[in-house]
Amino acid sequence: MTNFAETYLKRGCINIELQQYEKAIHDFNKTIDFVQFYPEVHYYRGLAKRFLKQYFEAIDDFEIAIKLDPTNEEAYFNRGFAKREIEQYEDATDDLKLALDIDPDHVASLHNLKYCLCALNKDTEALPIMNRVIKLNPDWYSYMGRAGIKESLGDIEGQKQDEDKAWAIGHDLWI
Repeated sequence: MTNFAETYLKRGCINIELQQYEKAIHDFNKTIDFVQFYPEVHYYRGLAKRFLKQYFEAIDDFEIAIKLDPTNEEAYFNRGFAKREIEQYEDATDDLKLALDIDPDHVASLHNLKYCLCALNKDTEALPIMNRVIKLNPDWYSYMGRAGIKESLGDIEGQKQDEDKAWAIGHDLWI
């Protein structure tokens, strides 16, 4: 990678951190002018587009990043997230499972997989996902997510237990 390309890439990443997504995209476009086949630049440009809710364009960038580096778990996750946002739940589920093949403990992928499964009325498949999430990250959000699944499955006692646990963990958040 040339010094110019590396400079634009770094500046683009800084602009993402600063939530200056349009500027970041400009920097990543400049990077691509120098090096087309660098997976990170397509990943980060896709991320900036995802933050701007330009989901279709983000998906295109994540696809390029994945073609260039099929081990990029974050690209699968973010492509799945973007597909989830445009309600392509089956495709999102596939991407999130691919991300989990690479990193089985990626909590954000697990949460988003649960969301997609519930949107597809596959709550019985989503429940073990949330059990796993709670083992990895037992926070109030995870317990509330599982409580919602239990409610939809008719397990009112289990729902109440999870809501009580969420309340005990995150009561400061409710005040």
